[in-house]
Amino acid sequence: MTPTEVGRAVLPYARAALAAAESVRQTVDAYTGLLRGRVTLGLVSGATGHAFGIAALLADFHDAHPSVEVALTEDTTERMQAALLAGELDIAVLGTAQA
Repeated sequence: MTPTEVGRAVLPYARAALAAAESVRQTVDAYTGLLRGRVTLGLVSGATGHAFGIAALLADFHDAHPSVEVALTEDTTERMQAALLAGELDIAVLGTAQA
């Protein structure tokens, strides 16, 4: 689909209006404390067990911030570190070698 000449002329204004509306939403959210979006959490294999209490923590977080989607990934410590450094994860729960 190709915009008409008029469509091309008003496109920058339409984009600016959409960006302004998003800025208004973000400003209101900042003042009201409302969080939205997505956070990616990487867990080392086995960290989802009951001993860590991850399920309860995530449930509490969801209750406090229902507009934030949490995406979980489970893998090895090395892969989680690489994903974190590559910007593929926001947070990672990693294991460490014991001395």
